[in-house]
Amino acid sequence: MMIQIENLTKYYGLLKAVDNVTFTVSKGEVVGFLGPNAAGKTTTLRIITGYFPPTTGKVRIGDYDVMDKPIEAKKMIGYMPENPPLYTDMTVKSFLTFAAKIRSIPRKIRKESIEKAIELSGLTNHVKFIIGHLSKGYKQRVALAQALLHDPEILILDEPTAGLDAKERMDLLNMIHEFIGKKTVVLSTHILADVEKVCNRVIIIHKGSIVAEGSYEMLSSSVTENDRFALTVLRNDDEVEQELRLIDGIINITRNQDNPKRFTVESIKDLAVKEKVAKVLVEKNYGLIELSPSRLPLEEIFIELTKQ
Repeated sequence: MMIQIENLTKYYGLLKAVDNVTFTVSKGEVVGFLGPNAAGKTTTLRIITGYFPPTTGKVRIGDYDVMDKPIEAKKMIGYMPENPPLYTDMTVKSFLTFAAKIRSIPRKIRKESIEKAIELSGLTNHVKFIIGHLSKGYKQRVALAQALLHDPEILILDEPTAGLDAKERMDLLNMIHEFIGKKTVVLSTHILADVEKVCNRVIIIHKGSIVAEGSYEMLSSSVTENDRFALTVLRNDDEVEQELRLIDGIINITRNQDNPKRFTVESIKDLAVKEKVAKVLVEKNYGLIELSPSRLPLEEIFIELTKQ
């Protein structure tokens, strides 16, 4: 495991910000860390990075305990905080050179490290720009570049796309997507669509405690007793939906507004229901193209798990 969190608790005075949190992150995973405002996300990330000490509990980064071996643990982490401290009067190149020196990157590999971070962050054409003159999106790229300077095995990204326009957000997400399988990434955000695009597992924290974790399918199953599947047919008429509604075990059918030949079906959890659906569609010559599992949208899952 690259990250191991065990019984993590953090108090601010009498306020318990993080309450007995336990989870792990495997090598090469990109994990979404979700929660409402003041849920404990940022506090947990700051403890992982060694910025805050826990009140109780343990954090291991690779083979190192963050409290016992803080320098070794921090060398494995690239941290991009929610509000990265950039020197806005410096150029991109001079800032990254300064950051590389602060990180004690050896002189013999410093230039190569800076150039690699610039390339990975899409800053090649902006190295001479004053940071203060850059757009929000490019400032975030500079913050990502400084997190990548020492080629860390782990990236901790706290709200990296907050405040970006659609194109800037998509560009940054595409960069993060490139790290899948290459680096271990924890992405904390309130933008659920970002998590769906780049993360293969989700951890949800609410009121300081982990309320759910797992794949999208696991989370979807945890909040509904019903089964969901999608189907696509060749025929485009109301008769298809009418026939489907006659099948025992069907609870609800939603027709896709953009593609009226595609349906999302909610049914009782019984394999026989899917078999009946397939049989009806074939026998009626509706032209069954696809029948595949579906799940609740992440937004619905999130709301359900954090509504208490």
